[in-house]
Amino acid sequence: MQEDVETLLNEVKEHYDHPLEVDISGEASGVLTHDQSHQQLKKDGTLVVAVTDTTNVDYTLSHELLHLLFQMKGYPQLQFHLLSGDPQVDDQLYATSTSLYNAAVHMLVVAWQRDHNLLTDAAVAQVLAGFKQNVPAEADDQLVIYRVLSLLDLLGFSNGELPAELANAYPQALPLARELYDLLDAQKLDSPFGLRRAVVHLLARFDTVIERLGYQPTNDAEFATLTPVLSHRQ
Repeated sequence: MQEDVETLLNEVKEHYDHPLEVDISGEASGVLTHDQSHQQLKKDGTLVVAVTDTTNVDYTLSHELLHLLFQMKGYPQLQFHLLSGDPQVDDQLYATSTSLYNAAVHMLVVAWQRDHNLLTDAAVAQVLAGFKQNVPAEADDQLVIYRVLSLLDLLGFSNGELPAELANAYPQALPLARELYDLLDAQKLDSPFGLRRAVVHLLARFDTVIERLGYQPTNDAEFATLTPVLSHRQ
């Protein structure tokens, strides 16, 4: 484990009142995707941070730990208290709002990883390979929103720059994703207040984007709840 990642792990442990364990397992697939780590809470309160693909453990572990650290430091979290009455619609709303929220948080995650020399050429290549594996090039299908959300996350990872091969594969989705990315990039995300404000703006802009595509707005801002950020006086 890289020294900076070990320091990060110790910082997270200091903020957690119960034991925190790291479990690393699995083969190295050669690609990096967001589903290669997760958290599991045991009955005794122990929190397990699991990495299930060993392609780049420092990258994947730091990603999961930073999500935890931001939560522990009072950054707003996404919660869901409403139901539409249609489970399929609820799942779609949950997925879109979570993807938008994560795209904002991931810009903070990537900034830390960049500052701590984890975004090596190999790591960038592994992330791009994972993206290509999961996000098919544009075709006559119903995946445009999925592509927009995936590209938004990738633009945040790559500081808005994509290889020409990738850019050319998504002529419809990329301009829409870039519109959302530019909105996020113009925000100051490095505080709980800043992140909350950015996500609120992002949810609203996403609805205008999908309406232009002919879809009904999600009203994610009403379906999803961002936890409040309180000042020291409050």
